[in-house]
Amino acid sequence: MAFTYRSDVQILNPFSQYISEQTTLRSAILDSGLVTTNPIISANISQGDKFSVPNWAANLSGSIQVPAEGVQLTVNKLSTSTQTGVVHHRANAWGASELAKLAAGAGNDPMAAIGAKVATYTANAQQVTVLNTLKGLFGIPGTDNATYALTSMSVDAGGTGETDFSVSHVVRGDLLLGEDGDAYGILIIHPDVNAYLKIRELINYVNAKELPGVTASTIAAGSITNNNAVAGDFSGAFMASGEKLVPMFAGKRIIVSDSAPRAGSAGTYKYSSYLAKPGAVGLGYQAPIRTESDRDILTSGGEDVLKVQYDACFHVLGTSYAGSTGSGEPTEATLATAASWTKVFDKKNIGVTNLVHTCPIYA
Repeated sequence: MAFTYRSDVQILNPFSQYISEQTTLRSAILDSGLVTTNPIISANISQGDKFSVPNWAANLSGSIQVPAEGVQLTVNKLSTSTQTGVVHHRANAWGASELAKLAAGAGNDPMAAIGAKVATYTANAQQVTVLNTLKGLFGIPGTDNATYALTSMSVDAGGTGETDFSVSHVVRGDLLLGEDGDAYGILIIHPDVNAYLKIRELINYVNAKELPGVTASTIAAGSITNNNAVAGDFSGAFMASGEKLVPMFAGKRIIVSDSAPRAGSAGTYKYSSYLAKPGAVGLGYQAPIRTESDRDILTSGGEDVLKVQYDACFHVLGTSYAGSTGSGEPTEATLATAASWTKVFDKKNIGVTNLVHTCPIYA
């Protein structure tokens, strides 16, 4: 165990106050509206660590027939399929000794500092799970991803011939949905790509009040959510003056995340940017996020521990988990493996598309 001990604490003037360094962990992808609680997953997740979610096929089978007198029509059926979801069991713990608290001085309780950071840590850990799942579905940028479940939902995923990010990638991503191509509202990009778009002055900053689905009544009521505004939840998109702007590119709301995939080395990086529909990833909890604390009074001065644990499923709707659920599974590495996933839905009903590209920010 690795507790925060007296030797880890800077013993200065006893009246000195520690500055709690601001956490650098972010959960922009979770906050984008990509992940929403799904009632069907929530209803089925109690089946066990690997659970089934049945669904009707998207379309009816059979060609339209020409009726003839005395001849019965051929009767067709509506087919079904099943998605398999998997529960992610995750936990972590942090501790500190009473002597470390005393050495740090009044008002510098290390356990209080740990408690103040645990919610952000947990949200970021969940985001990592979502990103590893997408990696397992689409593959690593710059490699041949023909064996991955959602290769058909990728642009330039052959491992060669990628080009610098442009509107063309977004348009070709939309084209995968055919006549439903305007369904994507979110664009998740790496900070490198965001910097490149800024340099080229390609980002359009739109007042949130101008976005589709936003009305005067929702603004006045302060109730702008991912249900009444495209491209996610804009409830935090306003300053008091109402001048807060939302970054857009090619008609999509931009979400910038360090966790967006980047592979290779500076000068030759290749990236995955994701087009997504709000709610493309369904969330359900087998057991809620919970924190527990414990104290060992037998050690010198006592040692405190804070544990956080959750048991949840982040499921890309329209896919099925085919990996292991043995002891400790699925790990993050298992989620990121191609063999762990299969495609179930028609591609028009898959909520995420992978855009593979380069970016000359380091050139």
